[in-house]
Amino acid sequence: MATTSIGVSAFHMPPPVRSWSNSWWIASVPIGLVLSWRVVDGVVHRRDEVAWWLGAGTAFMMVSQIFPFYFVVADRYLYFILPGLLVASLLWWGDIKRLVGRRFEALQSRVPLAGLGVRVAIVLLLVLFAVRSGERAELWKNEDSLTFESAINYPAGATGNLVRGLQLLGKGDLDGAFPELREVVNSGHHQYIDLFALPGLAPYLQDKRIVRLRHRVARLTIEQFEGDRALTQHQMRSVGSAHFYIGDYDSAITVLEDALRRGGPHREAILADLELIRRTQRDRG
Repeated sequence: MATTSIGVSAFHMPPPVRSWSNSWWIASVPIGLVLSWRVVDGVVHRRDEVAWWLGAGTAFMMVSQIFPFYFVVADRYLYFILPGLLVASLLWWGDIKRLVGRRFEALQSRVPLAGLGVRVAIVLLLVLFAVRSGERAELWKNEDSLTFESAINYPAGATGNLVRGLQLLGKGDLDGAFPELREVVNSGHHQYIDLFALPGLAPYLQDKRIVRLRHRVARLTIEQFEGDRALTQHQMRSVGSAHFYIGDYDSAITVLEDALRRGGPHREAILADLELIRRTQRDRG
């Protein structure tokens, strides 16, 4: 991923590794052995490169799910690893260049166009990366593009379930959509199920299955953020909406008033939420 961009994706949701024969695990073994050899060899020969490899390894440990993250893999986790990885690789490249350089000079003396071929290959590689960067940038124009990319790359992940569920809702197939939406919640990504604005859900809000699912999402949302004093205004609005949905109007009002005091870009939406909650509370006595 760091060297070729292969494997980058929005919202990574890989299946858990359950076997020693997993392809990613198998690929990591020779790479790990080579890097271990390089570190040991560097210690023996007192090379500065070792410190950078150890730094990259330490950074990797921070994002390697010793303490589980919400997303087990993310492109941004590379930010911690790249400084050590880049510097160590460049220092290693110096040794490789000295080793390969002599052989390449011998090849160039026999094949004069070899040097030109290498330069052309480098230019083509730069063009390829430039095109790839442009393609990746296009994804960030709207959230739907990111969701669909994740669903394509990880069809068995929560985004895959969500997209299939929404497509089936759009066709009026609640029986087919419900298992997909339920699986989104079961996977731990309950925040994807908007309590009020999930497209296509409006005609089915009184269906017992949807009522139970929405209650579960509301309670999971409250449990997730309960006691957290560092919530964003958006998160506080989600908690307030969850309290409102399960009928705890006083808690909903308290949380949303705190969200207004917290400050943020959702002031008007929260004021509208408070008006709706107070009106509903009056109407229901």
